[in-house]
Amino acid sequence: MTAWDVWAVLGTEGVGAFVALFVDFFLKPRLQVRNERFSRRAKDLLDLLDGVRSMLLDAAQLNDQSSDDAEFLRRYEDRRKMIRDRLLDKAESSQDVYGPAAHHLHPAIGQYVQQCVGLTIGACMSEHAHGAVHAFLEPRLGLAYEALYTPKTKFIGYRLQL
Repeated sequence: MTAWDVWAVLGTEGVGAFVALFVDFFLKPRLQVRNERFSRRAKDLLDLLDGVRSMLLDAAQLNDQSSDDAEFLRRYEDRRKMIRDRLLDKAESSQDVYGPAAHHLHPAIGQYVQQCVGLTIGACMSEHAHGAVHAFLEPRLGLAYEALYTPKTKFIGYRLQL
């Protein structure tokens, strides 16, 4: 082995070690922070989406039911009162989830979701019949869910509905 070959091998190993150290000490921490930021953003948005979906499912169960069986109607009315109370609790807890996720949303979607949560709380606390609350909340929560679930590239069409 000649001296030239030894220096070539040492130079190659030295450059490889330098690149490895540079990546480990300078690039890897930045990439980890960026990855954590993306993970936190996705978790915040999924939590908000789950909250809106849960409120939408509860609002859908408040619809009116007709039957001749008085016992069935009494049990159904008790169940709707329980669902309405649960919907109020979910809407109030969604306000806590909305805070971290708000800065990840388009301003129009964020404002609409915030309005829907406020309308849900107001409708649940009102004295209106369960069917009226269902008719009032279901289209609004459905649009909020669709707007949250829609990729940003398809958001332009929803902007017109908001």
